[in-house]
Order: sequence, then C-alpha cells, then structure tokens
Amino acid sequence: MRIGPLFKLPLLFVLLFSSSLFGATVAQGQSTVSVQAGASFATWGGDDVKELEDAGFDIGNRTGVTIRASAVLPLTNLLGLQIGAAYVQKGASGEVREDDSYFEFTTDMDYLEFPVLLRISPQLNGPLSPYVTAGPAFSFVLNCWVSNRIKVSFIDPFTGETVMIDDDESEKCEEDSFETFDFGVMAGAGLAFAVSPSWSLTLDFMYNHGLRSFIKMDDDIVELSEDTENRTFGIMVGVAFRIR
Repeated sequence: MRIGPLFKLPLLFVLLFSSSLFGATVAQGQSTVSVQAGASFATWGGDDVKELEDAGFDIGNRTGVTIRASAVLPLTNLLGLQIGAAYVQKGASGEVREDDSYFEFTTDMDYLEFPVLLRISPQLNGPLSPYVTAGPAFSFVLNCWVSNRIKVSFIDPFTGETVMIDDDESEKCEEDSFETFDFGVMAGAGLAFAVSPSWSLTLDFMYNHGLRSFIKMDDDIVELSEDTENRTFGIMVGVAFRIR
C-alpha cells in the first residue's frame, strides 16, 4: 500500500534541511539548525499486542533508519522550541512456534514525522552542552509492507505421510487496515560538543510513545480492541550549525 508520495531519501534529506533552515532564520536571537541520522528500534504496544502475546506470539522489534533535520528557536537562555521533520522506519515483527511448525510476520511502516518539542539546555562552561526535549509528534505513513512466513507439518490422514507446508509472501498493506496519521508523545536527551563557535557535533536519544491506534479492523471479521500503537526508540548523530 502506498499512502501519499514515496519520497526518495536524498530528496527528502534536502527538503527537510531546507525547511528547517528557513524556520531558523525567522527566529529572534541565536538559533541553530541540525541534521542527524541514525538507527530506529520500533515495536508495538497496546491491548491487542498483549492479546497476541497471551496467545503465544513473541512480538519483537523492527530495526530501521531515521533521518532528521530540525531547528532550535531560543525562547529564554534556558528554554527553546525545537521543530523539524524526520523520516522514520517503524513497525514490528512477531512469531509463534510449536515443535517444527511456526508462523512469522514482519510489518515495515515508514513515516514522515513532525515533532514540536520544548528543549531545556543548561548553560555550562566548556565545549559540552547537554539538553533534554519533550513534546508531541505528528506522523504520516509513506508506505507499508507485510511479510509472512508459515511452516507447518502434519500427518495426512489418508496416506499416513508427513506433509510439510513452507510458504513465504510479501505484500503491501491493505489501505483499509491502517490509519495514515499517527500521533504520539516524544521525549529525549542529547549532548552537543562544540567543535568551533559556529558548529557542533550532536548525539541524541529519542523515544516516541504512540497514543493513537494505527490499526483499523472490521469488527464483523476480527474482534480486537483496536488498540495497537507504535513504540520507537532512536539513536542519532549529526551536526548542528549556529545561525546568527
């Protein structure tokens, strides 16, 4: 399923950086823009996930990439507003096994994400500057794929022989099964190392806790509580530039 345009990563990188740079130039006082990239570790949470785990499923992570560009607009010496956009790979994996039989699935969901964060940056002497951030994040699905693998062995009641079924398939998500918009609360911490008065190296740790179920199910077909949310942890490194 393709929801909205599927951006190529180089084009997305340029667009994100350009939009953040424009936002920084309209702020009063000293602002910064940053570009970062790293890894995302995503899974699902909610009542539906607990039901799957109770049924024997082991729900795991999807490891992907994240690319982010953002601008920090100072409000006070301590407090700032951090806005930007990011390409984030989310989703989950799961499996259930019994003897030689098993069922596995992987759901890959790519999002365009827009965080709006308050940022607290203590003023310290020296090149190191820690900070913490928190606020809402609005996300839009770019694409979604589901991959399944099933392996089942059983005894044919007519021949008495062992029959093995081993099947792999990958397909786009059905458009009426997933919400195209997601909303969550993001929190994080980071560290900037000033290489010169004009730019710094950055290290960020971010966690996004989804508050809105992205599953849409027909209640006449599947009896679920429709409570499946994204949980995403990210680690990013990058560079930040001061704009005067």
